[in-house]
Amino acid sequence: MVEKIKSDEVVETICRGTSEGIVIYGAGLYGRTLYQYLEQKYHVDIKCFAVSSREHLDCERIESKAVVPIDEVVKENSQCILVIAVSEQKQRELLDLALKLGFTKIYLVLNEFLRYMQSELNVIRLEPLKMLKFEVHITDHCNLNCKGCYHFSPLSEESFLSTEEFERDLKQLSQICKGEASHITLLGGEPLLHPQVTDFFYITRKYFEKCEIELLTNGVLLNRMDEKFWQACVENRVFVNCTKYPVKIDYDSLEKKAETYKLHIDYHNDVGAGEKMLIKYPFDLQGKQPIEWNYAHCTRSNKCITLKHGRLFTCPMAAHAHLAKDFFGLNMELSDKDSIDIYAVRNFEEIARFLITPIPFCRYCNLKVKPEQQEWSVSKKSMDEWF
Repeated sequence: MVEKIKSDEVVETICRGTSEGIVIYGAGLYGRTLYQYLEQKYHVDIKCFAVSSREHLDCERIESKAVVPIDEVVKENSQCILVIAVSEQKQRELLDLALKLGFTKIYLVLNEFLRYMQSELNVIRLEPLKMLKFEVHITDHCNLNCKGCYHFSPLSEESFLSTEEFERDLKQLSQICKGEASHITLLGGEPLLHPQVTDFFYITRKYFEKCEIELLTNGVLLNRMDEKFWQACVENRVFVNCTKYPVKIDYDSLEKKAETYKLHIDYHNDVGAGEKMLIKYPFDLQGKQPIEWNYAHCTRSNKCITLKHGRLFTCPMAAHAHLAKDFFGLNMELSDKDSIDIYAVRNFEEIARFLITPIPFCRYCNLKVKPEQQEWSVSKKSMDEWF
């Protein structure tokens, strides 16, 4: 059976027939969009992503799902639903291979349905969260200091989050959310600079037993981490997500070390040296941009939720803009209305409603101007890198 996905009715049929699970064939734009759509709208668990061969294996995991060659997938999942999520021009070739391998339930994502999913995901993003997910800086400073970093880390003095404050905030959020969260990311800055980094693993797992815990790092210090670090990752089910930059890191050695602890390292990107690009997001320091329009068209609002000093922000720029304000002496108004106090709310629903509300800080982002791509380089801490 081969059927085309051109409406939500077909997707609902797929979701009802998932006793053997769903595999997404394609790990690019189509596959990742479909994954987010099925997860966020239908709360369906995807078994894995499939690619044609190991030559197409640019990364080994997307989010928390493995990326596996299709001939290996079929060994244990031939009865699953296979959704081919690539452009229509490439579908014929992949369909022939899938049929040859023995898959019997195959769906094809049409181009028009990709556009529909993208628009729907934007609507879903602006709906209240059903479960909290957030990120938190355990350091504000970084050892790479990337030009134009939108967390403003190059502008930070050495800054470590205390484990006492972190535990206090996690305990409060756990009480509000009844111990449930979908995903918590520990990052920076560079989190591995924190001398107590492993303590954050144990604290997070103590208050959120079932959530995914991610450590997002630039990887520079990973090879130097001792057994205590790796063991803490194992004990607390922390997955390491490494962003590749054009700096010298022995990734083969790093992965071998992780394998000795039966850990897998994910890659936030998987580009070669010199290919890493940075994005300069346009700002309006006069703060004259339309707040509601900006919020609705921002890819970070209600998605990159940030916990900082007992408050939740709908995006990281609002949370860390004080670093730029202080460093450059900017006349930028930051207020408590940009975030919500987790000690002043009665329940999670109150937090969820706030996170879909445009905040005053939105007026400083100029989303009507296309972001500027620039090659990666070390920051000179000059104002024109950001503004």
